[in-house]
Amino acid sequence: MKSYTRFWLECSLVLASLISLKTWVFPFFISIWFPTNDLASLMMEWTVIMTGIVTLFLYFSLGSVAKQVYRFRSNEASLVLAVLHLPLFFPLLGVFSDEWQRLLTDLFSLFSFNLLDWPGSQIWICWSAFLLGRKIKIMEKEKNVFSDKVKQEAEMN
Repeated sequence: MKSYTRFWLECSLVLASLISLKTWVFPFFISIWFPTNDLASLMMEWTVIMTGIVTLFLYFSLGSVAKQVYRFRSNEASLVLAVLHLPLFFPLLGVFSDEWQRLLTDLFSLFSFNLLDWPGSQIWICWSAFLLGRKIKIMEKEKNVFSDKVKQEAEMN
């Protein structure tokens, strides 16, 4: 039960951080740094594109972490992800729920491919990216010499 809670907290923290960056932080700095409307509009488009791409990579990495770090089976990881996303469909969260749904839909709508026309498309894209991320395993190419020395010193003491 403890690992489910840790994974749920990790997922919710990362998603909440991404949503707050897209909604408040990036627009604030763009409005300060780019005073002309045309340039600010262009920067907001680029921000939407990059946020959508980062969202896809985020779900890939959450899937990988669920398998490699927490050792969840596919059904366990999918259940934790579903429990995490379930509150996003209640109107109580309002703006937060709308912004989560717009993480990927804004990206695709810029290219005239509207995901909002298909019911549940946001969920399927996130879940598919999450499951594809379970196939990813990140490994170091070279051994870290420093960490090996630290381990050896710890073993001697």
